[in-house]
Amino acid sequence: MHHFEFVPAGSAQHITDWAILERSSRKLAAVHAPHAIMGTPSGRRLWCRVLSSNRILETGVVLSLARSRKLPLVYVGRVQFAVPLLLALGVNGIHDWLDSLRRLPGGPSVLSMHVYATEMSEKELGGQLLMRAGFEPEPRARGFHRTLLVPVNGSAAERLERISYAARRGIRQVHERGYGVAPVVDTSAAPRLTWLNAQARRRTGGQPHEQHFATIIETARLMPLHSVLLGVYHPERSVDTALVGFAHAFSTGTSVVYASAGTERAADIGSTPLSYGVVWRLLEWTAGIGCDLFDFGGVTPLEEQGNPLAGISEFKRKFRGAEAHVASDYSIPLKRASAALLHALERPARLLRGH
Repeated sequence: MHHFEFVPAGSAQHITDWAILERSSRKLAAVHAPHAIMGTPSGRRLWCRVLSSNRILETGVVLSLARSRKLPLVYVGRVQFAVPLLLALGVNGIHDWLDSLRRLPGGPSVLSMHVYATEMSEKELGGQLLMRAGFEPEPRARGFHRTLLVPVNGSAAERLERISYAARRGIRQVHERGYGVAPVVDTSAAPRLTWLNAQARRRTGGQPHEQHFATIIETARLMPLHSVLLGVYHPERSVDTALVGFAHAFSTGTSVVYASAGTERAADIGSTPLSYGVVWRLLEWTAGIGCDLFDFGGVTPLEEQGNPLAGISEFKRKFRGAEAHVASDYSIPLKRASAALLHALERPARLLRGH
């Protein structure tokens, strides 16, 4: 029988536990680290300590609690579990964990579980287990279903040989034109990163959304083996505008996920393919921390050439990844009365959106 304890994320207990788990050579996902905020910070975050029957720390996960926009006193919980941990808990262990959440003061009325695995068979096993425990599949994964997994094993020369000629040429052009690629370490760059991210989203028809870049910079500084934020720097500009591109990625324990990116377009940049240089460095970082796969994020189907994101997907495919479905979401009501009311309030909005 497992035991579960909840403490604030980032607390002294969380920091101590993380250090213990790292020394044990466990494959840890950056989203569960004490200082990690991978994107938009929201709500309350708790560190769930997973203890053995004799109360020895086995692992832990970060649970995010956000107030419902419809019912301010109702919380929605979100968590990402590694499939091996789910399998170790089994149905009974998952039920014990859910019971501990129901007893948690201010705990969630609805829990959403994100399952991520680069092996399809492993992801399916995790999904089957959750459904046996009472979870239901959500129609869409919060991040993406379809992605490209780029292998990074072998030497740098072997990695370079595997990607397309166009990608190799792009990497070479960035270097030959004097652009530098280096970690972003100063939090004063946060407004510039926000602007670059907004530029990229507007070009593809996306809506800019809040990214807490100052915290992302600090996270990468504190956890250099779990998170990285790389910038592309113009060779001839002053310091305040030299940052003309960036990419952020973090480790899942078994792969590295391409989280966000953005570049500037300007006359003094011209046709320089900035993204190739920074992605190549991300592939090198992925190999350097001991992961074999770089998860390039969502891609559109080949047949959807009219999709605003088709150009980005074409760029990603030049790195010769294998297409895969890596993410699924499952949810379960923990407090049935408030969960039912929340569901009833959200249903009209889904109908209006055509879902």
